[in-house]
Amino acid sequence: MIHRKILLKYDTLKTSGLLPYMLIEMLIMGVFCPPFLDYEFSGTMLNGIYTYSIEIIISIFTMLRILQIIRIYSYFSIWLSPEAFELGKKIRISPNLLFSLKSDLKFQPQLVLIPTIGMITLIMGYAVRNLERSYVSDTKSSLDFDYLTNGFWLAIVTMCTIGYGDGYPSTHLGRLIMVITAAISLVAISLYIVALNIATMLSKEQSKAFYMIRDQRRGVDNKNNASNIIKSIFTLKRLMDNRDKPNYLRNLFIASAILKNQFYHFTGKIHTKSRYLPPAEMIMQLEHKLVSDISFVKKEIIDIDYVGDRLNELIKSEEEITRQIDGVLGEQDMIDKMISELHLENMLKNSKYEAKLS
Repeated sequence: MIHRKILLKYDTLKTSGLLPYMLIEMLIMGVFCPPFLDYEFSGTMLNGIYTYSIEIIISIFTMLRILQIIRIYSYFSIWLSPEAFELGKKIRISPNLLFSLKSDLKFQPQLVLIPTIGMITLIMGYAVRNLERSYVSDTKSSLDFDYLTNGFWLAIVTMCTIGYGDGYPSTHLGRLIMVITAAISLVAISLYIVALNIATMLSKEQSKAFYMIRDQRRGVDNKNNASNIIKSIFTLKRLMDNRDKPNYLRNLFIASAILKNQFYHFTGKIHTKSRYLPPAEMIMQLEHKLVSDISFVKKEIIDIDYVGDRLNELIKSEEEITRQIDGVLGEQDMIDKMISELHLENMLKNSKYEAKLS
């Protein structure tokens, strides 16, 4: 754990908080059957005779060693990785086994479900088989508990709450084991339901396609219902025009009832669909509306930037045109000046010429 940067270099069992876990593990792993301990005891129970040995009782507790598989899980869980602990330090939490189990139950429930069912089946099946094997009675279950697989079968049937009736525990201890199995199986089955719910959950794009296809289908159904109403109206009009035909009133009543029923169902469905929306569909429609609004705003913002660029180009072109106009006006002033000078010269020449003539 120091190598994975989960603990500091100078942490001890006490400062790291691992001392209780170590003691529990030592207690579980320290249970064993001492040699030469073959003591047996027997008695009567439920109109039968039981015979238990200390070795059988201890072997049931040794099956708890299978819980060591949790150690393997802690090494491969991404929620207990060094990266997870680094992130946990930033937000002031310490990822532990409980946090990892909660995370996997939320995102990968099958990763917890399958090993849990397997461990329950192994432990409880082995326990009920050892407790029922030596019991002798006329009302004993028909299952032969000399075979270990029958114990596993009874555990599975109890966990699934099937109750075939082909096997059942006959001793008090066997019944206690099956009660514990049934209680634990309630949690396992609830995990199974969560796993199925997550497996069948639609993604964002799939949900959008689902509601769009369903709404399209509703539109087709509404068109069909409307066309049926129009047909019924024409049928009723044709009956009203032919009043001389036999059974006129009966046919008119039947056609009116059909039209009323079709119209009632059509308007009822329309009002129901417009009045109530499932929460998931409502959220999807709101999300679609937000996406479209955001796209529109984004387009407007882009257009604003484009308009700003165009305005800058227009200002630059206006300045260039102004400079060109100023240049043209300057040239026009020079031309006017030259024309004025030429006009004065012509006037002087004319005055001199008139003076010579006079």
